[in-house]
Amino acid sequence: MNAKTLIGLGVATAALFAAAVVVNNQKEGAHSPTREAGKKLFPELAKNVNAVAALEVTSKDGVVKLAKSGERWGVADKGGYPVDFDKVKQIVVAVSEFEILTELSKNPANYKKLGVLAPDAEGSESKRLTLKDASGAVLADVIIGNNKSSQGFGGKPSLFVRSASSEQPYEVSGTVNLFGDASTWMKREIAKLEANRVKSVVISHPDGARLAIAKASAEETNYTVEDLPAGEELMWDGAANGIAGALQYLSLEDVKPAAEMTLENPTVAEFTTFDGMRVSVRTTEADGKTWMSVAAAFDESLRVEPAGPAPAPEGAEGEAPPTPASTLKSVEDVRKEVDELNAQLSKWVYAVPGYNGSNFRKRMPDLLKKKETAGADGAVLDGAALDGAATPQTPVVPPATEPTQPSTPPADGGGAGDGQAQGGDSAPATPATTPPTGGGR
Repeated sequence: MNAKTLIGLGVATAALFAAAVVVNNQKEGAHSPTREAGKKLFPELAKNVNAVAALEVTSKDGVVKLAKSGERWGVADKGGYPVDFDKVKQIVVAVSEFEILTELSKNPANYKKLGVLAPDAEGSESKRLTLKDASGAVLADVIIGNNKSSQGFGGKPSLFVRSASSEQPYEVSGTVNLFGDASTWMKREIAKLEANRVKSVVISHPDGARLAIAKASAEETNYTVEDLPAGEELMWDGAANGIAGALQYLSLEDVKPAAEMTLENPTVAEFTTFDGMRVSVRTTEADGKTWMSVAAAFDESLRVEPAGPAPAPEGAEGEAPPTPASTLKSVEDVRKEVDELNAQLSKWVYAVPGYNGSNFRKRMPDLLKKKETAGADGAVLDGAALDGAATPQTPVVPPATEPTQPSTPPADGGGAGDGQAQGGDSAPATPATTPPTGGGR
């Protein structure tokens, strides 16, 4: 083999190798050596994380805009309603620490597999994150794609990203979880009034219906329902307890500035605590949601100090047990709590989940045991089973059972025993029926 042949083979081999590299780099996630490896994706953001004053998340569902006002972050299109700052902080820090691991193929055909299609592209599941400073200057604008599966035990997390202004995707270190729903960013807890503090609740409806529950002391387990109709029973002894606990774990689904929404014909639920606080919750149904406003007040005359132990009988040996310290919050603490609640709640109208909202709108029948009714065949039906049932036809009366004649007639030759009708004038005895029990289901 001469030199010319060797040179020809070398050129051909080099050409094939170059072609293989090009084809390989077209594949999804193809790795390419880059001098950028190890560098920060957004070096300016890494130096200015505290300068971030606006955050936008764009997805197929729309745009969520958060903005910083003073020292607080809020949802821009929800009147600046406060958001969970820890979520903002975690995302800004995570993006500032994105370190380039690998430069990937620029072939747009791979974007969907990497998850770095533009959010408005067909079939896209990506989210675009934009971070700005107070002047509006962009510190980072990135399309967040799929997480990469960790390789083996202890593998470090990474994900695919693409700058919104570039065709170049990268694999970067770290991970980030963006929320495309504004309510997910918000501080969800509206109020937390422990049920054991509640002395009474009165629910007043626009049509005049009223439901009142109360208990005399915090030590009692269940609430008494006032004005229980004669002959009616509660579904169970603690049927009203859920009403008293309605403010204990109350979280929002949506929120609007109070100036933008008027609650028409509200139902009013007034909670009174043993330590003198009164919380009024006004609710109405609109747009398929339960909307509410909340206001608090303090009335020292409402305080109910816990009773001390009974005095020791006269002449009893030993000392009387000490009176326990009051479990009530102090007047000062309750006043402070009222001020904080009103400062937090007065600017807003909240939408709450249906199961939460229903506790503020209960009526007497909601707490009562369903009536049981005997069906035509003698089966016991509860009230719910009768709803929508057809009117029963003429009941079928079971035939009377022929009495068994004694094998030996009575000694006196008479008829049936004393007190029974005799002869053809006698009517068949009505069979005894066992009445249904009063227990509910």
